[in-house]
Amino acid sequence: MTHNNDATAIRGCYLHYRDVTERNPRPTGIDKKVAGHIAAFNHAGLNCEFIQCAQPETLIPTVVSCLPFANDGVNWPSASRIEGLDFMYIRRPRFASRELVAFLRKVKQLNPSIRILYEVPTYPYDGEMESLHMRPAGRKDRMWRTHLHKYVSRIPYLASEEHDTIFGCRGIRISNGIDLSNLQTRRAHAYGHDSLSIISVAMFMPWHGIDRLISGLAAYRRAGGTRNITVHLVGEGEAQPQLTRQAKRAGVDDMIVFHGRMSIDEFDHLYDESDVAIECLANYRKGIHQSSSLKSREYLAKGIPFVYAGVIDTFVNDPVDFCLQVPERDEPLDMEKLIEFCDALYDHESPQALAGRMRAYAQEHVSMDATMRPVIDYLLETCNHDQ
Repeated sequence: MTHNNDATAIRGCYLHYRDVTERNPRPTGIDKKVAGHIAAFNHAGLNCEFIQCAQPETLIPTVVSCLPFANDGVNWPSASRIEGLDFMYIRRPRFASRELVAFLRKVKQLNPSIRILYEVPTYPYDGEMESLHMRPAGRKDRMWRTHLHKYVSRIPYLASEEHDTIFGCRGIRISNGIDLSNLQTRRAHAYGHDSLSIISVAMFMPWHGIDRLISGLAAYRRAGGTRNITVHLVGEGEAQPQLTRQAKRAGVDDMIVFHGRMSIDEFDHLYDESDVAIECLANYRKGIHQSSSLKSREYLAKGIPFVYAGVIDTFVNDPVDFCLQVPERDEPLDMEKLIEFCDALYDHESPQALAGRMRAYAQEHVSMDATMRPVIDYLLETCNHDQ
């Protein structure tokens, strides 16, 4: 058996459940990550096409698909569309299912030599499936993922520790990267000591910990804090209704603007006008203590300092001064410490200079081409056209 190292002769596809092309006017952070992965494959000379396989996104179809014996609702493509390709990369859908396994079986039957890579964006992830409506899906996932080893060549995964195997498949440890070409460095406004503008961009879930921020705002107000603070929450998500109620009960709803989904141009303007960002403050709620979140990469690329709980993987061996680490506890975010952090940071360096320094850090440490290199190397080494 000989190996063909001509990257241009290697053809593959990337399956994802949302449109990641330029037709999508409101891409999520995950959409942008997928588009960046495809760009990294093509930058390396691999010929990778995008295939959309939509899964339910509205409430009722999503809940129904989680139920026992219900179809997963994913629009898996015809296996014949994959025939003749050298690799297929799938980002894990909401849960492994009978339909997923049947699709993988058909692909391997038509194309026995294909390399199937099944990305697990967070591992372990069972903690993400403990909400009431996701528990049935969690049971389905635990059942059907035991079949993946029959068809999957490698599982690229993001985790704080090395894992030789996941679900019986060999693992390739990767970290979250970002396509810097799609993100402009923010045009930071002048910093003032009488106000503070905070931004968080996410599909809000309990582990984002925005409840800690709201509790911190309430404590700051009760203590007589005088800084004029405005929080911009951009996005929607499961936790948003609870956050809206909490803010009103805590008497800080006048300090928080719920923007919902926004276009890139709209939230770029908010980045320009903001002083600091909120990353995940409660990953520990799902058993994650070291993160390689896409959001941390986006904040680095935009050049905005941010607050986080736990550990950011990029900072483990390269500590930085432009981010604030807070305790992994269900306690209010200490707004006084946050204000002191911002004052000290901007007193030392202009917002424009800080944004430029953070962007340079992002280019060196979290570009998509660098973080996807282990997967690209695997494909270059193993895809064979002489079988």
